[in-house]
This record gives sequence, structure tokens and C-alpha cells, in this order.
Amino acid sequence: MNFTCNKYGDVVVFVDGACPGNGFRGARAGVGVWFDDDHDLNVSSSMPGVQTNNNAEIYAAVIAIDMLLDYTNESCVEIVTDSIYLCNCVSKWIHKWKRNGWRNCRGKLVANKDMLEQLDNRINAMDSVIFTYVRAHNNIYGNEQADKLARKGADTFN
Repeated sequence: MNFTCNKYGDVVVFVDGACPGNGFRGARAGVGVWFDDDHDLNVSSSMPGVQTNNNAEIYAAVIAIDMLLDYTNESCVEIVTDSIYLCNCVSKWIHKWKRNGWRNCRGKLVANKDMLEQLDNRINAMDSVIFTYVRAHNNIYGNEQADKLARKGADTFN
């Protein structure tokens, strides 16, 4: 199975979440995971659970790592996302939240805790996971493809 790799030899995967109607009743979320054109591990699916854009962004990263863990021997990945929220969760906030019993600085339970715990478990199963932020809708091919897959996944919501 062929992968695009970064300069460190890590597999590069683009992830995205979409949630038409985000924040309103009837919102439906989808996820997109894009490795390359016509790649066997590309994913477009609806999302289980809480239907929000942020939850979909996290879930897309969970699925990307799951695909590598389940179908390859790859243990190093660069996850490219247009979600600054996702990048901040894993690089700035998650360790403090875990120390605080998944409570934020106001003492409230962290939003998307269940999905973040799943992501944390997947990250810990890998040798290396790098999250890279890119601006959305900025003509970055992989990001545009992940976005298309995510929107398609939201449209297939059951």
C-alpha cells in the first residue's frame, strides 16, 4: 500500500469534519479521511454520537489512526487538518484536562470528552502523531479532498 510521506517518513493524511446545521436541531455530521486519490483507506462516513463540527473533526482523526492501526504496519503519521480546535486540543489542552479529571479551567466537563479520550488512546497506540494545521478552503488539494469526503459523509447521515 502506497502512502504520501513527509520529510520524516511519516504517512501524511488529511482529515476533516462537516456538520450542516451545526449547533441546531437536526444537525448531521460527517467525516472525511483522505490519504491520496482513490486510496483504499480513504473514508467518507456519517458520524455516530453528538452531531457537531468539532466532534466530527476529532472523529476524523480517530478514524485516520484506526485505518493505519487496523490495515498497515505504519506507526508514524502526520494528520493535516483545518481545525485549529483539534490542533489545540492535542497540543495545548489535553494533558491539562486529563490531570484535571477532564475538567476545563472553569471546572466544567470538557466538551467532546468521549471523542477526545478515543483520540488520546489512538495517539498513544502510535509511535508518532504530528498534527499540522492548514487554512480551510485555501486550495490545498488534500484538504479540499477531505472536505468533499466529510460533506458526502454528512449527506449520507442515517
